[in-house]
Amino acid sequence: KDNPYPSLHLAKLFREKGELDKEREFTDKAIAIEPANVDAWAYLTNMLRDEKGEDVAIKEVEELAAAPVNAKSAAPYIALQGFYAGTEETRDKAIAFAKKATERAPSDPLALLCLSALYGQAGRLEDVVKLLAPHETMMLQDVRIAHNYFEALFQGRDLNRITALLNKLAASPNREVKQFAIERSRAIQQMLQQQQQALQ
Repeated sequence: KDNPYPSLHLAKLFREKGELDKEREFTDKAIAIEPANVDAWAYLTNMLRDEKGEDVAIKEVEELAAAPVNAKSAAPYIALQGFYAGTEETRDKAIAFAKKATERAPSDPLALLCLSALYGQAGRLEDVVKLLAPHETMMLQDVRIAHNYFEALFQGRDLNRITALLNKLAASPNREVKQFAIERSRAIQQMLQQQQQALQ
């Protein structure tokens, strides 16, 4: 009852049978069960794009996203940005949707991950740092966000912040995060040694 995936599977089944009303009914049901489910919103977006075209699909998804029951979920906009994140031509559109996701749910790890990755692809390193800096505590549990933050600091050559971050991450109870910190610390050490040798 509290899992959206059986409803999504039924939606796909009704699509194959050509029963589009039923497909929509079970897609809506999946979203109602779990408004934070990105797969359900992505399925809805795809379905509407096929039936009504891109502009109408975005409009309808945003209308449903604005319903009070869905208003705090980043999922609709995480799903929408996914359709535009793949190419440089549509990246700005993806960033606009990803921003809306983080505005709705500022601490949603997936929303932060998507927006920071898009900023990184666009070479907007300062925006990555600004976005992720307040979430260092989250990085102790989520290696993906730690990675995006580290990469932005590293490319910006901000060694003081990198050192502080890696020291913090090395104390994480999460094994994956701890391992990440150890590996990156070694890489930084090697880089500094090479720089010193070059200077000598």
